[in-house]
Amino acid sequence: MPKADANIRVGADATAFSKAIDGLEKGITEKLEKIGNVFMGALGLKAAAQNIAGAFSAFTAPAAELENVATSLRVVMGNAEAAERLMGNLRRH
Repeated sequence: MPKADANIRVGADATAFSKAIDGLEKGITEKLEKIGNVFMGALGLKAAAQNIAGAFSAFTAPAAELENVATSLRVVMGNAEAAERLMGNLRRH
């Protein structure tokens, strides 16, 4: 059998393929940015809720502590009326 040599040259225009790949990359990047924005928005909402809860706690904690003091005074003094008078004096000052 004779030995054959063959040279084959194939040419192609890859412009359409490159554009398709670029479009796919852009689409994926946009989707990831949207996911990131949603995630950051959720974190922002969580932080806002925590700030509101913290502010509310700042207003309610002193009242709860004062109630604990009043209860402790009733127990220590053994007289609820005397404890209420003392608490009334403390509230005025």
